[in-house]
Amino acid sequence: MRFVRWTSLAFLLISIFGCSSSPAVPVNSESTDIEVADVVEQPVVRVDIKSWEQIQQWVASQQGKVVVVDVWSTSCLPCVKEFPHFVALHEELAGEIACASVNIDYYGVEDEKPEDIKPRVLTFLTSRRASMQNFISSDPDEDVLKQIATASIPAVLVYDRDGKLHTTFKNDEVAYGPEGFNYADDITPLVRQLLSSDGS
Repeated sequence: MRFVRWTSLAFLLISIFGCSSSPAVPVNSESTDIEVADVVEQPVVRVDIKSWEQIQQWVASQQGKVVVVDVWSTSCLPCVKEFPHFVALHEELAGEIACASVNIDYYGVEDEKPEDIKPRVLTFLTSRRASMQNFISSDPDEDVLKQIATASIPAVLVYDRDGKLHTTFKNDEVAYGPEGFNYADDITPLVRQLLSSDGS
């Protein structure tokens, strides 16, 4: 009989206080609100499918800003390696420059559409918190490479404040050494130089 009483008492205490190690929080307490400072906001990441010509129209619409266009692919290891530095540049100078990533995973084969690669591209961009303007080229990769006069990626195009193409970074030549160009040594210093100049 005493055992039954103690069991009933234990059950009552557990039902009132619970068995969690964290303190109970009253349902109507203000402490049930989530503290904004404790939540890491995920930036909005989106990607649009556009032709190279449409992307150039976007570049032209950014006049007054230095524009950085990073041409990349999910299968390009140097592109993927440098991408976080591109994101960092965008975040640091977001008010002064405009950044766009241009993915060229679309090869133009018969049974493939640019929309087919969108999920994997968006997954990558989301994982890198790439909140800048993102494009998937609706032109096949070879067509884009011809437009920027390079045989391969990575490639980064930097436009001045007047919308003129200032520099195309590519690794076709040995100008940037065996490792190729990078953001820290090549692209970011140029962007800062263009920002500090009168845009000419």
